[in-house]
Amino acid sequence: TLLNQLQNSDVTVDIANSIWLRKGLEVNPDFISRNKTFYDAQVSELDFSKSNAADTINGWVKQNTKGLIEEIVQNPIDPMTLMFLINAVYFQGDWESEFDKALTKDDSFMTPDGPVTVPFMNKGGRFHYLENEDFQAIRLPYGEGRLAMYVFLPKNLASFEDQLSYTNWTKWLSGFASARGNLSMPKFEMEYETELNEVLQAMGMKDAFDPNKANFRQMVDVEAVIDQVKHKTFIRVDEEGTEAAAVTSIAVVTTSVQPTKSFQMKVDRPFFFAIHDSEADTVLFMGSVLDPR
Repeated sequence: TLLNQLQNSDVTVDIANSIWLRKGLEVNPDFISRNKTFYDAQVSELDFSKSNAADTINGWVKQNTKGLIEEIVQNPIDPMTLMFLINAVYFQGDWESEFDKALTKDDSFMTPDGPVTVPFMNKGGRFHYLENEDFQAIRLPYGEGRLAMYVFLPKNLASFEDQLSYTNWTKWLSGFASARGNLSMPKFEMEYETELNEVLQAMGMKDAFDPNKANFRQMVDVEAVIDQVKHKTFIRVDEEGTEAAAVTSIAVVTTSVQPTKSFQMKVDRPFFFAIHDSEADTVLFMGSVLDPR
């Protein structure tokens, strides 16, 4: 239901899932059926020993991220690998009200290593805006307004990130109010890659990574454990809108306040952003920008 809701909007949100099985691996048919039914997953059998096996998987990744992410699996594939479970998200949305390119000017942005000069987009008018003692924040809607980018400009980014919780997020979103002002923020494009093993274990998902405790018998009738969870993202923000993509790959191996006055918001230091669907109340992308270059 959530997948259908996210993809049924006035901007482009494409979510694709695939499972790549080692050729000859016997898999529980109920596991395959559930993933096809509920996640619309493409299930493929592949000879992982072939030199181009990773290229086949990466071709699917590239196709489902419109070329923004080209690789998630590297050759050669570990012979102990049983399967890859891969999720891809592609987002493309034009601003409800675009930035005038003629108003884009070079300006100074303070990175952790000092000031740099980057192109800043500029726009004045009425926005949904929030300000408190810790940050300024603004909502920039896409299309008809259901999806939007929230830009938070904190006094200290690290302290702000420490406050990020579902409770605070919900409280902040309810505090935005209409206000007239001027926004100046940098265009940016960035890529990010990380391994999520330690993050997921810190969140409580430990047994799946432990060869002595992992139990994937409802998937395959062999001893199996998650070997690696890789995550890649790309985002481009300019005067017209936003294009973004993300891919997550799981490798499974065997073990044998309201403002009352006009505001000025200049996003000229490290900031946080999130792309949010108000109808599904779901964050599709979030991140922090330390250097817009």
